[in-house]
Amino acid sequence: MFPLQSSKGNTLRWVHMRLKKHLISSMIFSSMVAFAQTGGTLPLVNVGDGFGWITKGETYTFVITDAQKNTPINLEVYSPGLNLNDYVNGRATTGYYGDEIYGKDLPFASIITLTGPNGKVFERRYENTLAHTWERLISTPLPAGTYTLKVNSEGKGKNAYALRLAGGFNLLSDQFTINARGRPDQYMLAAQLNVPDFMLGREIQIINYDGDGNADLELYADAPDGKRYRLTTSDNGKSATDRFQVTQDLLGTWSIYARIPEKPSQYSNAFNLKLTVNNEPFNGIVPPFATPTGVKLTPTVTVEVVDPQGRPIPNAGYTLTNNRNWCAVPVLPKSYIPVGSSVVEGKGNVQSNTSVCVEQAPAKIRFVAKLNEGKLKVNAVAVIGQNRVPLNGIPFQLTANPGGTPINTTPPVDGTPPATENPPADPNTPATSTSSITARTPISISLPPGGYTVIPTEIPGSSTFTQTGTVVIEQENTVTLEYRVNTEVIVSTSPDVVDFCGNTSINAVAKTLFPYPIKSTLSVSLPQGITANVPTSTTGNLSDGSPLTVSFVAKACANGNVTGTLDLSGLSTTNAVQVRPLSLVISGIKQENSHVRVKKALSFDGKAYNITLNLSVEKAVKNLSIVDALPKSDTFTTRSNVTSRGVNAELSGNTFRLGNVEPGEYTIQYQIFSDLSPEQLLTMPEIGWE
Repeated sequence: MFPLQSSKGNTLRWVHMRLKKHLISSMIFSSMVAFAQTGGTLPLVNVGDGFGWITKGETYTFVITDAQKNTPINLEVYSPGLNLNDYVNGRATTGYYGDEIYGKDLPFASIITLTGPNGKVFERRYENTLAHTWERLISTPLPAGTYTLKVNSEGKGKNAYALRLAGGFNLLSDQFTINARGRPDQYMLAAQLNVPDFMLGREIQIINYDGDGNADLELYADAPDGKRYRLTTSDNGKSATDRFQVTQDLLGTWSIYARIPEKPSQYSNAFNLKLTVNNEPFNGIVPPFATPTGVKLTPTVTVEVVDPQGRPIPNAGYTLTNNRNWCAVPVLPKSYIPVGSSVVEGKGNVQSNTSVCVEQAPAKIRFVAKLNEGKLKVNAVAVIGQNRVPLNGIPFQLTANPGGTPINTTPPVDGTPPATENPPADPNTPATSTSSITARTPISISLPPGGYTVIPTEIPGSSTFTQTGTVVIEQENTVTLEYRVNTEVIVSTSPDVVDFCGNTSINAVAKTLFPYPIKSTLSVSLPQGITANVPTSTTGNLSDGSPLTVSFVAKACANGNVTGTLDLSGLSTTNAVQVRPLSLVISGIKQENSHVRVKKALSFDGKAYNITLNLSVEKAVKNLSIVDALPKSDTFTTRSNVTSRGVNAELSGNTFRLGNVEPGEYTIQYQIFSDLSPEQLLTMPEIGWE
């Protein structure tokens, strides 16, 4: 019954219960099933906060899917205000709906609030009235998500009302209060619930509170098995529970009805209905009201909250109160500031940028606000030489410069950086306070205009510095944190000194203490005279604990510096390889009368072969020539730096032409660069003359 007084004058008692916060999805059908032939639907009711009812206000939800986000929801209410004519002015019979209050001058107000995934959509306040009205609270589409509709009342009374949404939307609740009133021959629909297949074997609990016994209320459940079950009616201030074990026959849609007995003790009876499955809250469908007869849709006051270009501001809402006049106040996202307001349609007055009142509906109020923030994008890069490598997931702290606007925003994240050792509580959302933001790169943060300091986290193996950024309204500026990475390249050879064309093991290592992997290439370059028949470079991710290494064996036929280079940084390190000197001598003689003798000597200075041809001429000869052929090599063999002493030696191909030579001693010298062995190079030349 209604928690004021019974017809016998006994004060009622109520049991306070705490509703569990977690809900089980009820898998409601997207459209309502056809109602049985009944007397209609029962009004909902909200008990004022002046009484200790089982619930503090009434709560309903509805879901907008992605496919429905462009569909007008047409949320409507019947009798949003308390009609004094229902009870206190003489218990009206015509149009009676069940509003009750025990004094004409007692204050009472009902507040209807809609919130969604982006915050408050609207709040409307209704004072006492003398008529039942039918109003459309909102008609526009809303973004996809779950919405909560709350009805709260202030005062000692109860306000009966009804709600409905456009086709395709269902109003849901697992616990709500209903006003039982009607003729004894009517079965009034109170709620519906759908029991899907996955609930087979579970237990449905239908709980009613404060039904005031069978003399004032009868409750029934029409189950999918075709049977009508009589439910237990609770006593005054108590609860009663009916339990049903779900079998195959009980899968489907249930309907719960109320019937008023022949001679009830009350004019109307408010009772609370609670639905659970296995003792967990379970949503049922709150029946929508039928289109009222004899009542026109009341003209409404429309409230717009737009930017200076007339575009609706995302996540903006409003509060609308109806006392003597309709008065509206915008609810702005924290990133917006009001700049103006006006009465677009109807008569009224503008009190401020955030308060407008109109005398009556229909009317249209417009609030204008502008964005009071810009964006600061924070990136991070590893700087290696002239190269800049993007870094993700780098923590940093952002603080407002002295005298700037305190930071009080929770910005969105443009990326999902990997976790770090000390991440924020939610790595995808920066932790905020009035003085600083802790976040990770890359990210774009919405902030009030002004100057900001970006403090990077120190990273081993690198050096960095604090930077500043400026936020300009409706612009995005960028701050890039730079980490100059320290690297080391080490080149070693073993042995460092080898015999001619001997082997040496070359090992090059690139290292860093920087923990983030950076793709790099380590190359080893070899000078002329030192060769290898394997790759001399490697590519990989360089980081702390993951060095890049190049190891191979080279053949050293000349002195030279082996150089290791890291491509990104350009850092190079060398190590010298030396080849031990040697010398060999062979001699030959032209057998023809032994006029000319030649001796060929070879020495190696670590870089090149030095060849000396010593000629002994005992008798003058004409057109003396020396053919000194170079052996073939798969790599390289070149002759250079040819000099002669005592004679003019012209080299043509492999032939030295000396012309007419008088008796005496003569010398020809040259150098050979080759990877051939000395024995291969020290060939005997051929001597000829006319």
